[in-house]
Amino acid sequence: MPPLDLRGLLDSPFEALRRANYQPVLVDIPLDRCRGLDLMAFSCSNGSNHPFITTLCDYLSGDARSYGESKLREYYELFNPRSSAQYMGLLGECDGMFTESPLYALAPWLGVLSKSQRNHIIKFMRSDGKEHGATKFNKNDCIFFGPISRSRGELEFNRLVKLVNSMAEHGYIRNDNRDGDIAGYLLIRDQEYSVLVGRGQHRICSLAASGNTRAPIRILPDKFNVIDRKESRSWPGVQHGVFSVNQAEKLFDRVFEGRQPDAYYNCGLIEADSKVGFRSLMFP
Repeated sequence: MPPLDLRGLLDSPFEALRRANYQPVLVDIPLDRCRGLDLMAFSCSNGSNHPFITTLCDYLSGDARSYGESKLREYYELFNPRSSAQYMGLLGECDGMFTESPLYALAPWLGVLSKSQRNHIIKFMRSDGKEHGATKFNKNDCIFFGPISRSRGELEFNRLVKLVNSMAEHGYIRNDNRDGDIAGYLLIRDQEYSVLVGRGQHRICSLAASGNTRAPIRILPDKFNVIDRKESRSWPGVQHGVFSVNQAEKLFDRVFEGRQPDAYYNCGLIEADSKVGFRSLMFP
């Protein structure tokens, strides 16, 4: 179903969903409320530490004309979480999913991975890479963290550069098809919200690096795409006993606030005291 386009009409995604009778909506969302690279939860605003955005900004300024010169390469080389616990920022957990590869980490509000779903993740990464020119595959390549093969890193760099150059020439072009918009999960905490980007990781970063402060985001109205912290006890990952309520809420708060896991600050990419706290954004 095509989204109801409410860009320029409503600022609140809550109000947009209500006005649309809970059909998919398209709303302009401030980039500082958007979180990217999955559970790394980087702010998608220009000036954040998001490696896609810093790489594009360096490219546009002439400081990084190749993958080898980019902050994206540094990110993939230095940030190598060894477990889901490190990736999610739940250190000290030592059983179940928390000891497994970060490749299989799944937010508690989304569900629990079955064996077939794990295989699907690898197949998806391969098909995504093939779609954008990859000829060799490493099953552990993941754009959210390293280590990553040199060829996949170069592919992601070239993909970002091609997109930002296209936007400079043609502007941002969307359509009503399934992948025609950046799509995100609406995270709700009291009367505040953040949007965790799903589809469109490269698009939203290209918009940010190009100087935009907002992005059109498609939000679906179902329970898997609108996540309210006060319903944490009913999240699938909690109901199945994978997460405690405290663990689930701790992860939600970190993502909501745009903070990275401790392992990121300890890997040498950024000084620990450079963490930027989340600025509370309340509805009027």
